Amino acid sequence: MCRIPVTEVDDRGGRSLWQIAQQLDFKIAIVSSVAAWSIMSLLMTATPVAMHHLDQFSMIDTAWVIQSHIMAMFLPSLVSGLLLDRVGPLRMITAGAGILIVCLGVAFAGRHLMHYWWALVLLGIGWNFMYLGGTALLTRTYEANERFKVQACNDFIVFAMQAVAALSSGFFLFSFGWSWLVYLSAGVLIVPLALVGYKQLALKGLKA
Repeated sequence: MCRIPVTEVDDRGGRSLWQIAQQLDFKIAIVSSVAAWSIMSLLMTATPVAMHHLDQFSMIDTAWVIQSHIMAMFLPSLVSGLLLDRVGPLRMITAGAGILIVCLGVAFAGRHLMHYWWALVLLGIGWNFMYLGGTALLTRTYEANERFKVQACNDFIVFAMQAVAALSSGFFLFSFGWSWLVYLSAGVLIVPLALVGYKQLALKGLKA
């Protein structure tokens, strides 16, 4: 019987999580994933309520928008991995953020059926690109014996914030309205864009 050799990795030692978190790439990776998940959860969770309860769209129209969003989240994975290999994580994050900016613009422009549909489709694509870029960048910030604590830290922060966004979505919708969800999402998006911009300036400074 053939036995497959297993490569053992010593998970002891390595840098502390605090030391790893001082890296700019680590910060960009975390906030990009947080932004992608938080914006997606804020808008996706609120959309069925806004469409059916507030704007009186039928359940058929509402389901069509959400189904389109789910497809837009995962279908780009057929090509986004290849795109990531070609352009790198930072440009992937930037592309995802750019798509999310267009998404927010459409969501703010109106609340007709096609506004909701285009906003949610762009939301799915932007989430895919930005989250993929963030997770790919994270793998560059740690050594093999540090991977478990870094991934655990990333998952805890990202999905804790995603849960907060999902649970607070209805509160913001009914307390302040759809437009404020868009404003809040735009505010969340500023942080990763600012860090990526800072990284690009730093890289240009090194080349100069």
